Amino acid sequence: IWLASTGVLLTRSNELGFDTSRLDWPWLMSMYGLSAESPQSGFRAGDYWLASTIDYTLVNAKPLAVAVDAPVGMVAGGTADAPLLFIASPSSLVLVNAKGERVDELSSPILPVSQLRRVGVLKNDPKTIAVQDLDAYQSSDEGNTWAPVSPTDVVWSQADVLSEPERSALLDYAKPRIIVEQLLIDLHSGRLFGPIGAWTITVIGFLAMALAISGILMWWRIRQN
Repeated sequence: IWLASTGVLLTRSNELGFDTSRLDWPWLMSMYGLSAESPQSGFRAGDYWLASTIDYTLVNAKPLAVAVDAPVGMVAGGTADAPLLFIASPSSLVLVNAKGERVDELSSPILPVSQLRRVGVLKNDPKTIAVQDLDAYQSSDEGNTWAPVSPTDVVWSQADVLSEPERSALLDYAKPRIIVEQLLIDLHSGRLFGPIGAWTITVIGFLAMALAISGILMWWRIRQN
């Protein structure tokens, strides 16, 4: 029943959404030997700091409504009354307001580069942002227009070590989760229960094969007689 039920569920995994659904039950994470681990580093811009976990992008320990894929830097811009954060990912520049709400997302061809390697602000004008892949470009109007700039004239955003209080604030968002499909695979193969479970399933499989072969042989002998 165990093998049959998990096998049937695996064949319908995509239809049932098991390939995307995740579980974070503490007892299950314990069986996998997983525990919450906050990121060690993030990015800082003014009074704001950015960190990423597997499922979340957080500014000042508050998750953004839409996560940013693999952030490579963050700078602050906008005005005193309407501050903006520019969060760079390898493929786009995401504009977020002080509440963490996504305002806009810039990508090529609006961005002058197809890939973003880093983001920064001008040394002589912190309100002017800059991006770089191979060449560097600056924008003083929140990314609407761009002009070439020397990379040496820019203060580039760099990863910074997070403090212990900051890492502690991220723990609730750093909980490990297991995809349901992976759980079914591990149940079906017995790997969820370690080497003993895997060997048990292997023995059961050989026994099932032996029963099937012996049954065919018995049927053949009875038919011959």
